[in-house]
Amino acid sequence: MISIFRLRLRKVFFVIFRPYFWKGILKRTFPSIEHYKTLEYIKDTKISFIFDVGANKGQFCLIANYLFPEAEIFAFEPLDAPAKTFKNLFSRNSLIKFYKLALSTKNENLKIYETNKNDSSSLLIPTKLNNEYFAVKLKKEHIVKTTSLNNWIFLNENNFEIRNALLKIDVQGFELQVLKGSDKVLQKFNYLIIELSHQILYAKQPTAKKVIDYLSHNGFNLIEIYNKAYEKSGKIIQADYLFKNENKNLN
Repeated sequence: MISIFRLRLRKVFFVIFRPYFWKGILKRTFPSIEHYKTLEYIKDTKISFIFDVGANKGQFCLIANYLFPEAEIFAFEPLDAPAKTFKNLFSRNSLIKFYKLALSTKNENLKIYETNKNDSSSLLIPTKLNNEYFAVKLKKEHIVKTTSLNNWIFLNENNFEIRNALLKIDVQGFELQVLKGSDKVLQKFNYLIIELSHQILYAKQPTAKKVIDYLSHNGFNLIEIYNKAYEKSGKIIQADYLFKNENKNLN
């Protein structure tokens, strides 16, 4: 596991010699370089479409757009503050489109639990264990609009044909709901990148195994586990997972 200090230091050195990221620095938004090697691994697929669910301020979009500059990116984020930063950061990039929405199983209004660290906010209540590991504290609750990826793609599919696509999900325990709301369109994606937890950081969240089993049943094989976080005893807390769709031709 890479310590937070070492990761931050790596990010500083990574961006300082790459002018593309300087605007992000001014917006206090660093690229998610922990995804760099994994995105490099799938680069030969020539990804054309990227769906970023739980986009926050645009950390993943920065590294994804850097490695796939011709890919069209659709980003979803329901919170006001990170949404504002995201839109300012990518306002001149016509390939990156932003939607102030959360994704779930259907169109509805749901309560979101906003925390002191907005990238730890969730549609599920953070647990005491989350506070113990990551000092996450509930700040306020409010209502956000949600839709499903099924509905969103159905409404927009006349505008483009999804091919060579990547779906990234980082929704703090709500992963299975997002996936179930994507069941009719999931086979359009070549790869999935999902942050999953092995411990209960949010009330009623599924464990990593349950999500992995769901994806395996739908033809997605686990390719890589990276960016692991451990507790002091050595027990894994959470990690990022790369899945490959074995039902698609990935030439």
